[in-house]
Amino acid sequence: LLAFCSEKRIQEIYLAVEFDNGSSEAKSPLKIRAAEGYRGFLTRAHQQGLKVEALVGTPEWAVKEHHAAALAAVDAILTFNRTSAPAARFDGIHFDVEPYVLIGYVDPGNRTKILTEFLEMVSLCSARAHAENGTWFSCDVPAWFYPAGGLERERLMVTFKGKEKTVGEHLTDMLESVTIMDYVNRADGAG
Repeated sequence: LLAFCSEKRIQEIYLAVEFDNGSSEAKSPLKIRAAEGYRGFLTRAHQQGLKVEALVGTPEWAVKEHHAAALAAVDAILTFNRTSAPAARFDGIHFDVEPYVLIGYVDPGNRTKILTEFLEMVSLCSARAHAENGTWFSCDVPAWFYPAGGLERERLMVTFKGKEKTVGEHLTDMLESVTIMDYVNRADGAG
């Protein structure tokens, strides 16, 4: 992977992170599984000048009842960084939480609630990350979270912290960076 990154001039990697519960207690903190393996990879990647962000997320984290799980993941990554040598730390935390795959999202009333809770979760996790030496926090965002206008824009408008904007605009305002996911599975021949 590192040779491929060098050959293709890739500068940043989102590395999926897996967790273990710290112990059998229900409130035990998460720990990064196989931490020494991650530390070794991070050290080698940093020696090549690559930036590596811990990639985590699941759609369920978008809803309020699962915000604690999202925060626990942030805490586990921050703890990993605190207990690692500088060269063996993640450069940031990257969330891939896709609320639009949740059951109920298609209902307009549920959609607004889910998106508002999603923004609350991102805000909480971003604040937690920043509180720890300004740790970088970013998210994956589908391109259609930034609609140009019309009905699509109306469907994605959310009032958050007193401001009404599309969910994408809110995310762009609160994060250092967003990664736009724009998958195309057909071409129309225009162009």
